[in-house]
Amino acid sequence: MLTIKDRMVVSAFRKNCTKSDAKRDEGLTVPDDVSVIKDLSYGEDPVNNILDVYKPKGTDGKLPVLVSSHGGGYIYGDKELYSFYTMTFAQNGFAVVNYNYTLAPKVTFPNPIIETNEVLKWVCQNADKYGFDLDNVVMIGDSAGAQIASQYAVCVTNPYYAKVMGIEVPSFTLKALSLGCGIYSVSETGSNTRDLERIYLTRNPKQFGEKIKIFEHVTSDYPPTYLLSSPGDFLVKNLDPFKELLKSKNVECESKIYGDENTYHVFFEDIRNDLAKEANKDQVSFLKRHVG
Repeated sequence: MLTIKDRMVVSAFRKNCTKSDAKRDEGLTVPDDVSVIKDLSYGEDPVNNILDVYKPKGTDGKLPVLVSSHGGGYIYGDKELYSFYTMTFAQNGFAVVNYNYTLAPKVTFPNPIIETNEVLKWVCQNADKYGFDLDNVVMIGDSAGAQIASQYAVCVTNPYYAKVMGIEVPSFTLKALSLGCGIYSVSETGSNTRDLERIYLTRNPKQFGEKIKIFEHVTSDYPPTYLLSSPGDFLVKNLDPFKELLKSKNVECESKIYGDENTYHVFFEDIRNDLAKEANKDQVSFLKRHVG
């Protein structure tokens, strides 16, 4: 049960983020070169289990698939807030799958991972209908979404961990990840996210046992990964430990810190900003190097 403090944290966080995100996206419209298919169902929940598909107009045949896991501290966010940002990847040749997952405190760890697997099942089941190339799947995520995507990649590349998590990963090839301003390991987050971590993990994270020991299950089969952040990102300290872990497993990993101390958390979602354009160009370049 949530305490009064927890409820206040959730309410204040959602209020502040809604205001800043609305300002960021004010005046943006769907690009003329992107086709949009909205509100497709991937599960039983008619509100939380829905996704959009964005594709570049005028393309035939199968396209590499980019699955986007949104951020928001596990308690905020949806696909609508990520639509304009993720459409930029469709403009660069990807079939984008932009999905909702159920937020905390309605659900807790590891529900978003399970729902992400349902999204990928839907992608596999609908590959012919929407022109998805299942041999060339990539994922992006930011903040909490970076943690979700990175953890799901452990499930994809380590069958033992998938079994621990109780999920059956469908048949596709995860070629690469691009993760921004991420948390990465929910058991090792810093003081700035303790309130959100507690709400997502509950007050007794030990109940999740081996499921929460994510870093211990990373193997050399983990996909090539691009990590980005900024000096002004309150989660920037999480980048190097994850990078070093991947390199210790001989996993290809590139990273870049953009801007200065005034460059804020998830700056790259402000697609009209020049630094965001640079960072997103770099993300696209890395991902496209790894798809066939």
